[in-house]
Amino acid sequence: MKTYLVGGAVRDELLGLPVRERDWVVTGATEQSLLQQGFRYKKAGFPVFLHPETGEEYALARRERKTATGYKGFAFETGPDVSLQEDLARRDLSINAIAKTVQGELIDPWGGQQDLAAGILRHITPAFREDPLRLLRAARFAARFEHLGFRLKHTTFHVMQDMVADGELASLGYGRFWRETLLAAASHSPQKYFQILCACGALGIFLPQAARFICPKNAHSKQAQEALQRLQHFSTQHSQVFLRLAVLLCETRLPAEHQPPKQIGDWQQAMQLVANALPLLRRFDAATGVHLLQQLKAWQRKDYFLTLLDAMRACYSGDKAVFTWLENSFERAAKVSLNDSELQHIQGAERGKRLFEKRVQVIQENT
Repeated sequence: MKTYLVGGAVRDELLGLPVRERDWVVTGATEQSLLQQGFRYKKAGFPVFLHPETGEEYALARRERKTATGYKGFAFETGPDVSLQEDLARRDLSINAIAKTVQGELIDPWGGQQDLAAGILRHITPAFREDPLRLLRAARFAARFEHLGFRLKHTTFHVMQDMVADGELASLGYGRFWRETLLAAASHSPQKYFQILCACGALGIFLPQAARFICPKNAHSKQAQEALQRLQHFSTQHSQVFLRLAVLLCETRLPAEHQPPKQIGDWQQAMQLVANALPLLRRFDAATGVHLLQQLKAWQRKDYFLTLLDAMRACYSGDKAVFTWLENSFERAAKVSLNDSELQHIQGAERGKRLFEKRVQVIQENT
């Protein structure tokens, strides 16, 4: 039995980046032999195990063959006769197909080190096109490493176009799509991910409403350029994934079945607040201002309000002076409260109505 460090841990170590997690491949072993050593299944029926002490993933080297459409349409076999090279051959990109022995020796049958040095993202074999998830992963790595000078190799991009044309992506569920998309949105250059999905035609399959706004119909599509530039600029200032997506898609209405999972928290709320606020910003009156500040939960969550304000500023094409007015209105209205007499004689919804009126009044007096 031999163990090898593989994938992202080796890649990031060679790039001088922090290693977040370590994955291992085991050769010359069986499922039973790993279980006898105290390893436990990560998922029943799949040959990936968790180390009894470190909890790191150890996968038996395996061969795969395509049996049906989709990223789940594979049959695999494991056993002591499956080699490390066979296991590495089923990986997506050459930079992710480098292994390292426990003694520190690098095993690189697909030229991953050379591609790391050259800044190239290149698929390994024609089997790349068999798994639609690999297309999204390639685009995600392009977004993650663009600031290091990495680029997709032309031949890999052409394979991605063929995958879209073949209809293979239709078998990929929205859960998997959003998992990769959220990782890309959190990366250094999230706009690159969407640029690539637009260019190869993949975004129109998953988010046709968004593709109409952010995928250029020709090289001079101003609207698409502005959407991606807006995301690029905003991402240099804010790391929150849900706000980055809200800024990119503020001109889009996604149906419920196309939206990201609720696990990212404020996605639906932020998206809705930003989209609903934009038309209101064109009205410089106190009542609208207070209504908007209430919607944005300005007095309950000041930091969240200021961040949402940045997102709206990125999306808004009108007079930016409205944001200075809104911030000043917020500061003035924040000092307003009900006096003892009002608290004593006004109950329930009437208190909220009276507080609203007083906030409007103080804004009007200072406008």
